[in-house]
Amino acid sequence: MSIKQIFDPIFTQNYYYIKAKSLTAYHRELKKEFDFVAVDAPSVTGKFRVIEKEGQSIGVIWAIEGRLDIVAHECLHATFWGLCRRGLNLNEESEEAFCYVLQFLIKEILSNKTDNRIKIRRV
Repeated sequence: MSIKQIFDPIFTQNYYYIKAKSLTAYHRELKKEFDFVAVDAPSVTGKFRVIEKEGQSIGVIWAIEGRLDIVAHECLHATFWGLCRRGLNLNEESEEAFCYVLQFLIKEILSNKTDNRIKIRRV
């Protein structure tokens, strides 16, 4: 189990990806790193949620290990959250921004670099 910080420098947004093999392990990591108690249906295999930490909204992505389809699904939720909160709605003019963030998140999650230290970048 590990947690990876992902900072989007273009839209200055903090995201975290939790790599966990089960829902129970994911909940344990949320409690440990963010002091957040989650309640999810037992059948959940991925989740995007927003957690407040040190006065910042942080997008937290989890998908059960080995499921790239669920990673992509949860990253799309994260993309909509990150851009819609900045006033961007998906349309032909903003489409490239949404594609950029989705690609960036998936690339960062699949990369081998990890940073297990939690640090909040002020935005």
